[in-house]
Order: sequence, then C-alpha cells, then structure tokens
Amino acid sequence: MTDSVKINECNSKKKNRGQIICSTITSITKVLIVQPFDFLRYRIQTSFKSHYNLSTVVKRMTSLEGLNIFLKAVTVTATGIYIATFSFFFFYQKGKDFLLKFKYYKDDPFCNQGDFKLTKNHFENCEETRELYKSKLFKVASFNSLAGIFSGIFTTLLTLPTDNIRIRIQSMQNLKITEDPQKHSEHSSYHFNKPRESIIDTFIRFGIRGFYIAPGMSVLRESCAGLIYFGLFEYLKGKHKLKQITPDNINNIEKVNNIPVFYTFLYGSLGGALNWTVTIPIDHVKTKLISDHVLATKKFTGTLDCFRKTYREFGVKGFFTGYTVILSRAIVCNGALITVFEKCRKHFIDPL
Repeated sequence: MTDSVKINECNSKKKNRGQIICSTITSITKVLIVQPFDFLRYRIQTSFKSHYNLSTVVKRMTSLEGLNIFLKAVTVTATGIYIATFSFFFFYQKGKDFLLKFKYYKDDPFCNQGDFKLTKNHFENCEETRELYKSKLFKVASFNSLAGIFSGIFTTLLTLPTDNIRIRIQSMQNLKITEDPQKHSEHSSYHFNKPRESIIDTFIRFGIRGFYIAPGMSVLRESCAGLIYFGLFEYLKGKHKLKQITPDNINNIEKVNNIPVFYTFLYGSLGGALNWTVTIPIDHVKTKLISDHVLATKKFTGTLDCFRKTYREFGVKGFFTGYTVILSRAIVCNGALITVFEKCRKHFIDPL
C-alpha cells in the first residue's frame, strides 16, 4: 500500500469521525430546544377543532393536565429528535460525498471543497471573481439541495418508528378525561404511562407495520425539508460572501470566508421558516394519518381522503393549524442547529 493511499484512508476515517461528531453535537442541541414546541404542534394539529389555537390549547392543557404535561413522552421525543437530527445532518454530509462521485460536481472546486475559500488571488480581480462566484451560486445550491433530498430519504427510514410511537403517546385521544361528580372537577389519566407500554401494544396489535404508518408522506416531508433548508441556506450564504468580494476587503479575507454567527443563524432561520411554510400541509396530513391509524379512529381511508376531509371541514387554513408554534420553533431551532453544525464542521472537517 502506497503512502498516498494510506493518507487518503486516514483522511477518510478522520472525515467520518468528524461527520459523526458534528451530527451528534447538532442533535443534542435540538433535543434541548424542541420538546415544548413539538408537543404543542401535535396537540393543535390533531385537535380537529377549528377554534383551537395556541392560547386555547395551552390553557386547556395546563388547567386539566398541569405543567408537567409538556414533558409527556419526553424520553421518546428526545430519542426520536436525536435520531432524526443526527440522521438528517449525517446523511446530508454523506449525500454530498455521494454526489461528488459524479464528474459534474467532482471537478468543480465550488462543490468539491466543503466551503469554498477565497484567497488573495481572488481579490486581485474582484469583478472577475464576483462574476465567477455568482455563476456558481445556483450550482452550489442545487448540490446541497440534492444532498438534502438524499438525507430526507434515509432519515425517514430510521425515524418513522419513533415518530409513530411519539405521536401515539402524545395523542390527545390518549387522554381520558373523567368527571368527579362529588368535586365537580375533571381528572386525567392515560392509556400509556411508559414508552415501552405503547411499543408493546403497537407491536401486538399491528406488528412491524404499525411502526411504519404513512411512509410516503414522511419521505416527501423530509425530502422537501432537506431540499429547501440546505439549498436556501447555502444560497444565502453564497450571496452574503459575494457581497464581500470588494477591493476594500483584500486584507480581511479571513473575515469574508467566515460568515458572522448572526448571519449564519439568520440564514438558517430563513431556511427553516420557508421549509416549514412549504411542508406544514404535508406534516399535518402525515400526523393525522399516523394518529388515525394507531388510535383506530378510522376518520380517513388514505392520504387523499385526509386531504379532502381536512379541506372540506376547515379550508386551506386547516393545513396550517399550529403554524405560529411551528414558525417559532423553526426560527429558533433551525437557526441554532445550522450555526452549531457550521461551527463543528469548520473545526472537525474543514481542517482535513
């Protein structure tokens, strides 16, 4: 084995370790942020009541179930979020590695490098560099968008079982409200108090297929999410760097190459906001289908039936219930995630 082959193998192993570390740290960040948002999103989406909004749901939940309701299914949610986020970012990186096998992307330094670095030579003729960089923006965005689709497909295969269990435990229909005639008050109890109870019940009733409800909608949702989120982020990042290619910055090249944290967070937030604005109808139908199946409510015969009945009862706005919660989560969470991921990538992968 030649020295060059050994070096390549060593760099490949280091890159794999770096990708795992980046995905792990990003996943932990999301787990710490997302639980309350996720639970509210589910309750609103499955309320089946047009008058249910954020304040209505929060008031009803806290009055009947107490503040600790926001920690319900926290183990499953945290596990599911960790797996989903790790997969999303890990397979995104693997998607880029896969695309680099194709000549169209492999031979282009704007795609072949993890993050194209401007050098002093690029600033000697700023106009020419700006035109070249501008012509590559769409190609870089499409490269990252395709990697996002790749990520969405493989992420769904790993996360759909935990998603099914999470929705089952968080379900409004799992809550049994009973009235106490003597005290004239309401009390709550639950069909499943522990995740394993729900897992065992699902397996007994439905077998393995009980953990893979609505796979088509899940793949569509995650693929669209990856396409929009990563594609838009890289495009906005490129536009920002493009504006910095001026003669005045010839002595501030490091500053141009390293986008400030504020802008990284902002572009990630915008990517997340657009991602959820486009995919919330898909996510809404997916959630209803899973809830309908695992709880045997039999409201829908399939995906089209769910779309049709939701539209008939609530109109277009029926697909956007919980949008306030989701948008708030997207702005905070997606901005934070991509910021952490970018910092980790620069530290663990770019130096290789």
